[in-house]
Amino acid sequence: MIFAAVSLHKYPFPRFGDWLKQAIKDGHIKEPIIYQHGSSPAITDVPLIKSIRDMPYDQFMKHIKNSSLFISHGGMGCLTQSLAIGKVPIMIPRRNDGVEHIDDNQSLTCKLITDEFGIKSAYTYEEFVHMLMNPPKVPKLKSDKPKLLKYLDDITSHLVD
Repeated sequence: MIFAAVSLHKYPFPRFGDWLKQAIKDGHIKEPIIYQHGSSPAITDVPLIKSIRDMPYDQFMKHIKNSSLFISHGGMGCLTQSLAIGKVPIMIPRRNDGVEHIDDNQSLTCKLITDEFGIKSAYTYEEFVHMLMNPPKVPKLKSDKPKLLKYLDDITSHLVD
């Protein structure tokens, strides 16, 4: 099972769902998807996709843990939560276009993660397909406390008082 999540952000993210549907149509995804769609449109016309608007945190984490692949928007929460349990998501950052998002924080987050740790994100459908065929792996980290999680904590610690 693939778990795909776009969070409960107030801005819909239809491109994310469109890419899931297209990847199934093109034969790149053949297994069932649980799709946490938030404010984005539910997908009801594709038998492999089960759309769920929201779910409790423990169920969300269970789906990440039990999935063969986790596909996520480029948000910091999904990234850190999945990495904490050893899953590297395919990240599709929302665009700063006033429709998907009002700023570029997800692209910035994804760029920092790529530059610092080599974890890539999908900005085009072609990159998404490549990542489906070559899923990301957990980076090799040398310290006891994962360097990536420490890095993410450091760059976001100023956001919380």
